[in-house]
Amino acid sequence: MALKRHRLCQRRKALGYSQERLAGLLGVERSTVVRWENAETDPQPWHRTRIASALGVTLEQLDDMLVDVSMAAHRGQAMGDESRIPASAATRPELLNGLRTFLTGYLATPTGSAQSTIEVRRAVGRVHNLYQRASYTSAARLLPDLLSQATTLTTSSTGMHRSSAFRLLAAAYIAASKLAAKVGDGDTALLTADRAATAARLASDQALAAVAAYQAACGLLRLPVRAIEADQVVLNSIDRLAGADSGGDPDLLSAQGALLLLAAVMAAGQGNPREAGHFLTQAEGLASVLGSDRNRLWTGFGPTNVVIHAVSAAVRAGNVDQALEIGSRLDTSRLPAVLVGRRAQVHVDMGRSDADVLRGPVGIRAASPRSRAGGRRGGPRQRSGPRAVARPAGEGAQSGDTGAAATRRASQATGMTQRGVLALVVCAAPPVLRVGELIELLQEDGWTVCLTATPTAATWIDREALALQTGYPVRVEWRMPGEPESHPPATAVAVVPATFNVINKWAQGINDALALGILNEALGAGIPVYVFPNVKAQLAAHPSYDRHLRLLESAGIRATPMTSVPNWQMIADRLRPSGARPLDF
Repeated sequence: MALKRHRLCQRRKALGYSQERLAGLLGVERSTVVRWENAETDPQPWHRTRIASALGVTLEQLDDMLVDVSMAAHRGQAMGDESRIPASAATRPELLNGLRTFLTGYLATPTGSAQSTIEVRRAVGRVHNLYQRASYTSAARLLPDLLSQATTLTTSSTGMHRSSAFRLLAAAYIAASKLAAKVGDGDTALLTADRAATAARLASDQALAAVAAYQAACGLLRLPVRAIEADQVVLNSIDRLAGADSGGDPDLLSAQGALLLLAAVMAAGQGNPREAGHFLTQAEGLASVLGSDRNRLWTGFGPTNVVIHAVSAAVRAGNVDQALEIGSRLDTSRLPAVLVGRRAQVHVDMGRSDADVLRGPVGIRAASPRSRAGGRRGGPRQRSGPRAVARPAGEGAQSGDTGAAATRRASQATGMTQRGVLALVVCAAPPVLRVGELIELLQEDGWTVCLTATPTAATWIDREALALQTGYPVRVEWRMPGEPESHPPATAVAVVPATFNVINKWAQGINDALALGILNEALGAGIPVYVFPNVKAQLAAHPSYDRHLRLLESAGIRATPMTSVPNWQMIADRLRPSGARPLDF
């Protein structure tokens, strides 16, 4: 079956570009553009900014074009005739062919070389990030090999490493269950969720087991005759977690919160807004403990996600005005970068589709407060259910405290403990090979991390994996004139590791690479600048090195030497503002 991204093709043709011309503008081969347009591959994160600029669209509009996949028209067939059947990447059953083959290979021997724990962990994160960015084709392509690698790791690991291997296997199966549920294959979603739960139990990881329960419920919801079992799974899991002491564990809090949000939406859809409000209130409490929007265990749970689900619950309960009130203050920009374009939109789109049933423009208004001029469609609004969905009266609510007030407080709580945007510059020294570990710590500590590499360092690192981890492209080259900025403005800059070459060039004001340009501008920007030199003793003894380092320190940079075996926690602590405590995620 031939597939085509028709909107992407039409936009290119509308601008008068041939495939060769567009490829030249983007610095890729024509065959790459052909594969993108035929939905055979997805553009890498660092290509998407340039594609959007070349086509004169926003990144969000480009994402919509990439997800809009349909059957290619045969020769002589009009593009708009009825045989053009939508087949978006999220609903094509054949996406799961590789996964199904893996799942039925009970006696199959794993192929390929064994991967290390770090490599498998990176692969797990990559697949989850691809899913959350709606790159379903890419995620589906990677899943079979990932599951094979994670399975092999469990058989080759011992002691504490074996528990880590089973955690990674559980996380891999959770990614598989998500994709299966998205495609609508409830049986496969349930099977992979069950395997995830088994692996999580072998690892004694209650949080992962709870996420597996969430995914099992999602799979059951795709099987209409088993919807009651979905209720039982969710409610039983919530009851078990309520009796356990989370100890402030952010993973367990996030998993518990995700279950509560699913329970809220399910209850609202069953015509029980009071119970939905009860679950939303509990979720709001857990989100306030987390303090900010994070993405622990890829749940996306946090204060803003509570608000998103409050919109969905209000719509499902038929409370149109309540959904409008909550949605008008919904600020999805507070979510982690990987979630802004897709995960939040999924829930708002659910509100839009439900609003179509209710004959009112709820979803559109919830998604964009500026679009309130839209008229009613098909008659007057239908209303059912009480006015307050997020917090039922009589359950600890203050006098006059509506659901909207509860969600407003949750929304206001977001971002309060965020550190800001850290421009992380990496140079070609051995620690850069493990910089993903530092990024993980910095993200857990509340930083939004944007990575820039020197030209040599860019050849050492996995730019695609790091772009997925941070949610922003890894920058190496200068922007073209008129090309939009791909990183948000920085509130702090750090060079980790800093090399002999970069420190000497920086001190002399040499500006021959983007990384040096960022460092030179940072000195005059009035923001904190941290440098962590990784220079061997022979080079550190050179007379220019000490002189240049002291010159930079006199300009206000804060230097802390690091060893070839990096202490990432020390660096994360050093980057924390004076007097600030670790964020409690």
